[in-house]
Amino acid sequence: MAKKKVLIIVNPVAGGSRGAEGLEEARKVLKSAGWSVVIRFTDAPGEASSLAYAGVLEGFDMILAAGGDGTIGQVVDGILSAPGDPAEKPQMGILPMGTGNVLAKDLGYPIPNPIKPVVCREAAEVILDGTVYLVDAGRANGKHFLSWCGVGFDAKVTQDVESNPEQKKRLGKAAFVVAGMIAINTYKGFKANIIVDGEETTKNAVMILISNIQLYARFVRVAEDAKIDDGLLDVYVFEGKRGIAIAKHIAGLLLKPSLKFKPPDVTYFRGKHIEIKGKDPIPIHLDAEPYGLTPLYVDVVPRSLRLVIPRPSERLFIAGKVKQKGVSV
Repeated sequence: MAKKKVLIIVNPVAGGSRGAEGLEEARKVLKSAGWSVVIRFTDAPGEASSLAYAGVLEGFDMILAAGGDGTIGQVVDGILSAPGDPAEKPQMGILPMGTGNVLAKDLGYPIPNPIKPVVCREAAEVILDGTVYLVDAGRANGKHFLSWCGVGFDAKVTQDVESNPEQKKRLGKAAFVVAGMIAINTYKGFKANIIVDGEETTKNAVMILISNIQLYARFVRVAEDAKIDDGLLDVYVFEGKRGIAIAKHIAGLLLKPSLKFKPPDVTYFRGKHIEIKGKDPIPIHLDAEPYGLTPLYVDVVPRSLRLVIPRPSERLFIAGKVKQKGVSV
């Protein structure tokens, strides 16, 4: 019987000085389990997508994204853009090596921490013991994402962080905090026309979040009711006109369910097709990477990705922990 083949797509900037060591440990774990391992590094922005696309055409059985949320999003886009039946495409897993690792945390993967900054070996081990689920993805202006699409303030912060890679490398997660504190002083909201499954509304907003998962910014479970296999996306419109509204929204999310603090209004929608338009162009991010300006057209791509989940949680799925037929590691 031929060995199963796994392709590891690596963001070489992620993982710090010990990243190579962690990858080698992961390779040994996979090889000892009978997998044939190929490692490919990206050397240009967005290249993870083209490497994943090629990996599908080459017939790999599994593709692992070694990096952060942005790298994961690119790998997802490459897999889903390639031709073929979603149920027969390579399964996808994560070797968390990024700055945020929000998706990995939400799915139950081990994530780097100050005591153990490299967790590739542990991630490879849980992948081998994991379960494969067919999950939803989103498609925004033609590009796929797995976690979220953001419009407004968080997209502006992401844009500022990604435009200064040296500072991001030096500060890590704190780079987003610094950029947010700077932006909040001068940020102005926007008037947006929001269309969800044909129903239109207009809001003054500082940020709009379209989420496929529950966790956001690693610390806050914003989309508490989101499921990754329900064929829907969860939309949150954070209302306001200036940066101070962002501070109030953050306080509201952190302090809930405290009744002593009332943040500005948050409007919630759920749907399959979302459009966001405004008089002026508004920055967009996909999975924590800048992605141009509005207008924005988003569709859910239901049950389109075979995702390895190490410790499936009932809260992630509409069907709880029921293993999907015909998919396995």
